[in-house]
Amino acid sequence: MTLLLIGPLTGRLQERFPASALIAVGFAVSAAGFLTISRIRPGSDWPDVLPGFALIGSAGPWPTPRCWAWRWAS
Repeated sequence: MTLLLIGPLTGRLQERFPASALIAVGFAVSAAGFLTISRIRPGSDWPDVLPGFALIGSAGPWPTPRCWAWRWAS
């Protein structure tokens, strides 16, 4: 789902920024998600975990368009 939402955005950004920048953004978003989840305490409800999972899920598509372009170019 996040690939469908964030993929087109990152496809346009890959024309302006190098792949290393997009990968770094993906890692930073993923780290923010893990940091958010690490602050959850026992007894928390599922809505408390949702923001962290959303961040982690949205981190994957950042380098994807560049990786696919590289894959199909070779």
